[in-house]
Amino acid sequence: MLGSHAVPSARSALCSGLRLSRRCGASASLALALAASRTSGQAAEAGASVAPVPAAAATVSDVYELGTVDVTASGLAGETTGGTTLSTTDFQDRNANTLRDAVDLVPGVSINTIGPRNEGSMSVRGFDLRQVPVFLDGIPVYVPYDGYGDMNRFTTFDLSQVTVEKSTASVLYGPNTLGGAINMVTRRPTATVEGSVGGGIELSHDGDYSGQYEYLNFGTNQGKWYYQASGSIFDHSSFTLPDDFESAPAEKGGKRDNSDAEDWRILQRLGFTPNSTDEYSLTYSRQEAEKGIPPYAGEATGVVPRYWRFDKWDRQSLYLITRTALSDDLTLQNRVFWDEYENSLDSYDDNTYTTQSKKYAFHSHYDDYSYGGSSELAYELGDNTTLKSTVYGKDDVHREHNRHEPVRQYKDRTLSLALEGTQRFLQDWELTVGGRYDRREGLIAEDYNSKTRAITDFPDAFADSWNGQVSLKYNLSTTQALHVTTSRTSRLPTLKDRYSYRLGTAKPNPELTAETADNYELGYRGSPVKGLELETALFYSDIGETIQSVSLTPSLTQMQNVGTSRAMGWEAGAKVSPLESLDLGATYTLLDRENRTDPSIELTDTPRHKLYAYVAWRPLPKLEMRPGVRYETGRYTTSDGKQQTDSFGVFELMARYEITSGATVQVGVQNLTDELYAYQEGYPESGRSYYARFEYSF
Repeated sequence: MLGSHAVPSARSALCSGLRLSRRCGASASLALALAASRTSGQAAEAGASVAPVPAAAATVSDVYELGTVDVTASGLAGETTGGTTLSTTDFQDRNANTLRDAVDLVPGVSINTIGPRNEGSMSVRGFDLRQVPVFLDGIPVYVPYDGYGDMNRFTTFDLSQVTVEKSTASVLYGPNTLGGAINMVTRRPTATVEGSVGGGIELSHDGDYSGQYEYLNFGTNQGKWYYQASGSIFDHSSFTLPDDFESAPAEKGGKRDNSDAEDWRILQRLGFTPNSTDEYSLTYSRQEAEKGIPPYAGEATGVVPRYWRFDKWDRQSLYLITRTALSDDLTLQNRVFWDEYENSLDSYDDNTYTTQSKKYAFHSHYDDYSYGGSSELAYELGDNTTLKSTVYGKDDVHREHNRHEPVRQYKDRTLSLALEGTQRFLQDWELTVGGRYDRREGLIAEDYNSKTRAITDFPDAFADSWNGQVSLKYNLSTTQALHVTTSRTSRLPTLKDRYSYRLGTAKPNPELTAETADNYELGYRGSPVKGLELETALFYSDIGETIQSVSLTPSLTQMQNVGTSRAMGWEAGAKVSPLESLDLGATYTLLDRENRTDPSIELTDTPRHKLYAYVAWRPLPKLEMRPGVRYETGRYTTSDGKQQTDSFGVFELMARYEITSGATVQVGVQNLTDELYAYQEGYPESGRSYYARFEYSF
């Protein structure tokens, strides 16, 4: 995506006073937009493809900088090399209220719905969520057991930005960034009193109520200390299927069965800033959710509908982040965190969701937690050289049981050491070299025999990996840059990879080793002429030691490091402003994947082609109208190729009006033509829907 661009030399000038390498010019929001923050930078008006913002405009920002993962080899205006940063304006332009819908704006990203669990998911250049970890303010928030997470449970109401790093993510992110990383960054207040309050309502194509949301953000900055608080409620009663949907055994159409969801979330932060360089903050975040799981509604034979619900999906986090300037040239940043995750999954007898008497019915409970931290030391060797070292440690504990069964416990310890150096030379060149060592050790792994009800220990498990990256950037001008990057990345096996029986169909394998990928990228980002913004990248990845299911007998499989594959493609984005009141933008992704181990086994969940185009027209100073279209080719959703989706095109329309200073109203239509489409076969998405939202910022 085209991000906010700035003059690199101006960025250096802004940072040189502190001699720190932290990000000094994060993307600013458009004042006309429904920003949930009080960003005072210049406007980025065109969604994820936006115009350049002079560096001087970013001197005040609501971005919580301690929550960013500092990457020295930055692109223009804080855009990391090969990465994309989305702002609150980008979310609201497309009514993207969840993390899954927000990252759909990024080239190379394919969003998905994991139908049997009703989880929002995505892939980056073909790498899934296990291989592209999700962070909140730099704190990992993926589920300890399997490395996944439901991206629909993370809302965007209290975020200042989302950064999507692709296959060339910095070694400073820590382990498991095989295909990149996603970091959600919350807010930091900049004024004595500031905040926003907003809400919205959603209606089906028949005008029936579908859901609503309300949110509140409040902050105060008193110079030496600051306080930030936010809260939101997001309630979905259901969504309605398109009129073209034909009934299935477990779905008759109209309102989608068991498609309700409810989320609430709070965040509080207290920060201390004793001087212009140091900062210390303590943050508590809690969210609770429950959701239905719509049953299978496709045409594949042999697929039995499940009647499942998550009656509990709760998470809470407590984390301390500090930054201390030990000297003019030496900076220490620490993160210490506790993250707790608990859920309950119920399988019912039928679509009444009331009884659990049949053999396939169950009540499964997870009670997981993680704790750990990282310490980063940054050393500025003059104006042109930066060295950074990071030590990272994390313990993951997974506890599970079904009703009337004893609790089993698993515990992993992950350690990581990283070193990154950046050298700027000949004014316009920047070279970054990084290396990292990761290791994961299984400390506890309890095996359960359902017949004898005995608990025994699995054999010990251990896996490690080496990672490296070399990136070279050349500034063609103050508004244009080229980069070339190569990296070796890895992912350590999860608890589920090693120990799951997969409902009695698999044999555990504690001896699994790390997956690896060799990644290459050549990219350009900049403004060659006034009124035109471009970005493009060619990428190639060789993936080896992939953990795949291997048949041992006709009825028994095992996860093994046998998979090899290749992913390659092209990403491009453009924005042109022929008039002051008119922007035209588009992004395109071509992704070609090949299973080299067994070409007969299809690689799933990614389209070959993806296109998004929009028009942003401002006929009046306070009015913006934005039609857009998203097109994707079909994708395989099972590796045998028997289940796949069709190509689709979805149209959307938004209009936003500034009623008065700080108060805006926005209305829109999503899936304007009531297209019947799906990201996973048998799990169709919503038909035409309408929404209205309002926000007042103070």
